[in-house]
Amino acid sequence: MKNVVLLVLLVTLLAVAPAFAFNVFADGSVVSIQMDPGLYRVYASGTYRYDHDDQTYAIADAEWMRSTDFLWYEYPPLDPSQKICDLTINNSFFDWLSLQPDGQFIAHAFSPSHDYMLELYLNGNTTFQIYDPWYYYDNSGLLEVSIVPVPEPSSLLAIGGGLVGVIVSKRRRRT
Repeated sequence: MKNVVLLVLLVTLLAVAPAFAFNVFADGSVVSIQMDPGLYRVYASGTYRYDHDDQTYAIADAEWMRSTDFLWYEYPPLDPSQKICDLTINNSFFDWLSLQPDGQFIAHAFSPSHDYMLELYLNGNTTFQIYDPWYYYDNSGLLEVSIVPVPEPSSLLAIGGGLVGVIVSKRRRRT
């Protein structure tokens, strides 16, 4: 019985364990990862410097950048053809969900903690790059990225059913 409980707990932990954790450097280099087909949550956190003049305002995160007025902007707003200082996946721009102080992830908002999340389908060779054609030669720093598989509802149902079965079986043996 203990073996069954341990096996169920191990499967549950593996279902929510990060598949990958890595750094994406701000120098324009590309990180390439081979992914099994499936739905994933991609988390990005941190900031990096993007200006060659070493200006104190020149900081960016996965989607927002601080400008000369020391305010944060999604630059340029809603114009994907002109985007800079964004973390791209497979050369595509995304509207990252930002972590708010109340613990919620919301769209089109700045994250004070510089933590962002996406949920998307990945399959095969997947590339990550901080896209910034203006400052590659001057950028420094990195963003930390982790990828976590999203368990399928049927998998969660099977795990939950297994746990209920173990508990019911254990109670019946006691009586």
